Order: sequence, then C-alpha cells, then structure tokens
Amino acid sequence: MAHETFQAGDLTAVIGDNEDYDKRRYGYNGIHRLAYKGRPASLFGVAGLNFEHIFDGEQDLRGDTKVFFEPRNWPMTFKRISDTEAELHQAETPTFFLESWTRFKLVAPHYIDFTFRCKPHQHAFRNGYIGLFWASYIHEPENKSLYFRDDKGWVQFNTQFHNDQSTVRHVDDKLDLQSAGTRPSLFQNLSTIRYTDPFYFGYSGDHVYALMFDRSEGIRFTHSPSSGGLPSYPNPAWDWQFIIPKYEVLQEYGYRARVVYREKCPREEIQKVWDFAVHTHGPVDIWINNAGMSPPRRNLWELDPADIDATLDLNLRAVLHGCAVVLERMLAQGKGALWNMEGLGSNGMTRPGLTTYGTTKRALTYVTDSLAGELAGTPVTVHHLSPGMVVTDLLTQGYADGDLAGYKKIFNILADRVETVTPWLVDRILAGGRNGSRVAWLTRRKALWRFMTAFRGRDVLTP
Repeated sequence: MAHETFQAGDLTAVIGDNEDYDKRRYGYNGIHRLAYKGRPASLFGVAGLNFEHIFDGEQDLRGDTKVFFEPRNWPMTFKRISDTEAELHQAETPTFFLESWTRFKLVAPHYIDFTFRCKPHQHAFRNGYIGLFWASYIHEPENKSLYFRDDKGWVQFNTQFHNDQSTVRHVDDKLDLQSAGTRPSLFQNLSTIRYTDPFYFGYSGDHVYALMFDRSEGIRFTHSPSSGGLPSYPNPAWDWQFIIPKYEVLQEYGYRARVVYREKCPREEIQKVWDFAVHTHGPVDIWINNAGMSPPRRNLWELDPADIDATLDLNLRAVLHGCAVVLERMLAQGKGALWNMEGLGSNGMTRPGLTTYGTTKRALTYVTDSLAGELAGTPVTVHHLSPGMVVTDLLTQGYADGDLAGYKKIFNILADRVETVTPWLVDRILAGGRNGSRVAWLTRRKALWRFMTAFRGRDVLTP
C-alpha cells in the first residue's frame, strides 16, 4: 500500500499503486484523486490514468477477470521521485510477461506529464500485437461527451452504451486487431468516426480536462458513458489505448502524454493563441471565429441541460472573449479584419429542434453589427461570414432515428460540400470589404434558382 499527495500550481493529486486503503477498492492505480484550486471535489471517481488492461485479443477474453484486468491484479511498486513526480513500476506480469514503468509529474500551473515505458519478456501475445488500455473514471460530469477533431472539424463524441462503437482510431490507423475470445470489450467495438489530432477534451462543471499525446501512431481514444454500468450511471470513462503492432522481446516501447485540467475558456488562453501566431507568422491580418457546435435536434425541454450550457459556452461566450482579445490586438497593431461565422438563425429563421443553436447564431448577428458600430472610424473591421448549408457533421448529425431521411431532399438541393464553398469564401475574405459587411454563399436568389432547376437531382451527402 503506497500513495502520496503532490501539489504544483493549481493542481493537487494523490498518486498511488493498486493496493486498497481507507475503504478504497483494490486494483485502481495511477491518479487516485485530482483536485483544482478552489474546487476540492476530485475530477476522478475511483481513479484516473489507471492502467487497466493488457490484451492480445485472446487470453484476455477467455473469461478470467484476473487476466482481463491483469495490471490491476499484479503488484505495483510506488516510488516518490520528487515533490512533484512519482513512478509506478510493475514487474513482468504472470500472463503476458510485460514489465512497465509509469511516471506522473505535476507541472505548474495545471499540467500532469505522463510517461509510459514497457518491456515484453516473452513472446506471450498470441496475435502478435501488444494492446494496452488506460481508464479515467470521471465523477458525475454534466456533459459526458469527449471532444476531438476529425478531418471536417470538431466532433462531440458520446456513446449511448458501454461496448457500443466505443473506440476511435486515427485516420491513418489501418491495423485490424485479431481477437478470438468471447468476452465483449471496448477495444473490439470500433466507431466509424476517425480522429486527426492526437488529443481530446471534456468538460466537468466550469473546468476542462484535456489529454494530449506525443503521437497518433498506436493511440486510440475510447469512451464509455457509464464506466461499464447502465447508461444512467453518472460516471463516464474517458479512456485510451496504446497498440504496439509488432514487438521484440526485451525491447522497450512507450509514449508520452500531457494532462491539462483547468478552468474552461479563459481569455488568457486565447491571448496565447494570438501571441503564438504573431511570434510564428507575424501580424494577424484576418481572424475567423469558426468554432461551433449544436446539441441534439430535440425540443428545448427534452435537452440535457449540459448540452445547452456547452453550446452557449462555445458558440457565444467563447466568441465574445475571442472578439475582445483579437480586436484589442488589432487596434494596437493598427489593422485587421475579424469575421464571425453565421449559421441557421442568424437571419431570424427558426427550425424545430434548433432553438439553442439558432439563439446563439441570432445573438452573433447582433454581436457583429454592434461591434461594427464600435469600430467605426478605426482601421479595424468586422464582418459577417455566411457559408450556407455545408455538408459537415454539424449538418448531418444529431437527428432522432429516421429524421435525417426527411431532410435529405432539402440538403441535396441547398447544401454544398466543403471543397466547393471554402475556396469561394477565402477569395472574398482576402478581398475584404467595408466594416459590417456580409459575405454569403447561399443567397435567397441562389436558393430559389436551385429549387427551380435540376439541382433536385444532386447528391452531396454521398462521399
């Protein structure tokens, strides 16, 4: 039994091995508790960054729980390295003969650096690959979703059931993991969604938790809405895997990751993005507020309150803070153009199921018009950017079963693919315009013309 408390910057963490203590369950290891300054409740339930499974798709799936959870059940040695750093060592395990070292280092103001190394001592993995799995059990977040980027933009990922399309692979991950066992597992249940950038994040109250990896090779994201329980269980699991496709005995393998746990949407972070861009590329002449999301298409009273809050936070609050930072910097440098991305609702149009999203976009129109008045007479301008209907996840996801089919006819008439709209928008943005102007791809005249012509025969939804 070994665990100690570490503190750096805004974070306090209890790091420990897999022994039980003080009514704490045996097996869970890694970060036992993680608290942020002024928020004493732990982000994690039983544990976070918890080494959960070693798997080869066969021995782990035969029904023996001790094999399935071998990292939990084989002893670990805890070592305090410094006031901010600790290491867990696990000698070669009895089934897979894998030795491992895991380091956790708290870094001010709100980071934990994670380093993992392992060494196979025998050819014990029957399908030729080494599979490793970590679990972070999040304590009752209002929003159970993970967020990451795919090749079209931001994805809000929230599985409905445990072992249901749970694992997200990188766009270049072509490895097919062979398995012969009968026990269902998260690593076997693959999502059709692919990520592009090796990091994800989620929200817990007024804080954001992010996990960033030093590579995409071998890294797979995994989500459970209930940590293995019923869907109504309040604690999701925000997990990941590291896959070693081929291995040599006594060769070391590993990777690094960084945890970020902090208050969400601080203006200082936006300033850092600006400062980095200026330092790397010179003055920023054009800034586009493009990030956005929409909750599921349901009546307002049927929505999860957390989905409403997340949409307001990203689509409106983050935009206001972004505008404030960018305009202050542009005025100081004596030039610049800010573009705010519109969407359904910007012109007052309403649609059932889009009350929250449409409200944010209607508000954004007011923000842009008001800023144009505040910037009058300055060398900085602000503009509306209206892309129309573009085929992205924001347009095609979030519908109740069967509802999307009813919209496909309209989408095929009015919508366009990203590669069609983007070059046109870029040309207009670069050309600039008067303060307060609008660039719109899908005008009323264009929409009417499409309804009256052969655009009815288009199919923009099929790749």
